[in-house]
Amino acid sequence: MKIKCGIILENISWYNKVKEFFKSEPDYELKELTLYYEYQKVIRIRYKDIHEFYIITGSGASNAASNAEFLIGFNINLLLRIGTVGALTNSLKVGDVINIIAGIKGEGVTKYYLPEQIPAMANIKLFKNIGSYLESKVTLVDGLVFTTAARFKENISELKNMVQYNVIGIEMETAAIFGVGLDKGIPTGSLCIVSDVPINDQDDSPGIINKESYSIVEEKFQQLFLEVINWTNSMIGNVFK
Repeated sequence: MKIKCGIILENISWYNKVKEFFKSEPDYELKELTLYYEYQKVIRIRYKDIHEFYIITGSGASNAASNAEFLIGFNINLLLRIGTVGALTNSLKVGDVINIIAGIKGEGVTKYYLPEQIPAMANIKLFKNIGSYLESKVTLVDGLVFTTAARFKENISELKNMVQYNVIGIEMETAAIFGVGLDKGIPTGSLCIVSDVPINDQDDSPGIINKESYSIVEEKFQQLFLEVINWTNSMIGNVFK
């Protein structure tokens, strides 16, 4: 069975890097598709008539859910997010990667996809499989994250309290994507690169990625994305259902 993998990227810079890299790779056929009158673009990459990748970009929970729906429209059978995350523990460093097992539903999107009592979780087989592949290639940590919808309303004291419940990161998309994946029956995972450590801030406006950490994250993204493509190409069939 051919794997058709949808990948949601966090920003347009990453999207353009992917487009630039794969357009010159002889084993890959790249085409950019346009949705909704130039409103949204999707990169389609075909690998030796074996696998297909559909890549879209956008940040925030509502955009993430919409992007997941767009990709599902291409009949994908695997969905991944590659994004950034703020670390809630000093054991994580900028450039580390979190393989997220679940996102705490702190946004307003998952209620449209999941009953209140159902957690927003990754597909466990996918989570284990991609984690096993990546653990020798990047600095990888498994964990829970809190998905927020209000970036500038974070409270450092509240963030620090989350750590006692083994929440190691905060970001803005994962729970929503997991919700869509569970609702639609699509195996879904999320890999997030640590971009900052907001609990180290001294005021009540947790920090965002700066110029120095941005360069680290950009370099890590290129490595992580190529490893994800290699991982997908190493599989035969959809083994996650």
